[in-house]
Amino acid sequence: MFETKIAETLNKLDPKKITFVEAESSKVGERLIPPSLWASMLAAPRVQITAKLEARSRFLCRAYTNLTQDKIALGVLLDRLRPYHARQLIDRWQLLAQTDDWEILAEELITEHYDPRYTKSASAKKREVFCLKLLDLEDDTLAKTAAELHAKFS
Repeated sequence: MFETKIAETLNKLDPKKITFVEAESSKVGERLIPPSLWASMLAAPRVQITAKLEARSRFLCRAYTNLTQDKIALGVLLDRLRPYHARQLIDRWQLLAQTDDWEILAEELITEHYDPRYTKSASAKKREVFCLKLLDLEDDTLAKTAAELHAKFS
């Protein structure tokens, strides 16, 4: 079903137009991106967008309000990180979630979980990178950046 949904989505795209996709891992949860698609993604030009930790944290809090509104679901997701982190750290994250300390939680998840894994994964993919450093991740900045990327790669 996962591969069928990917195929359906790809079939809707215009092959004459550029498509940007996030390619941080060949897995999405427990599902694998089809190997031929993953190989194409790895062969494509790479764009790396960075921003300060505070901006990333604020962005995540806006983007994932569904998680901040359902503390039980978030707690379940945080518990799934137990194989990767010390009990005390997971317990701290659970407490931050229960006390609505969303930006601190997001910052710690970025620095302690996401970034180390992304860095490890990216280091295995040696290829040319076009880098952008954004001052913030507000909607107008993201729209302007998207337009610049479209102009550069089209």
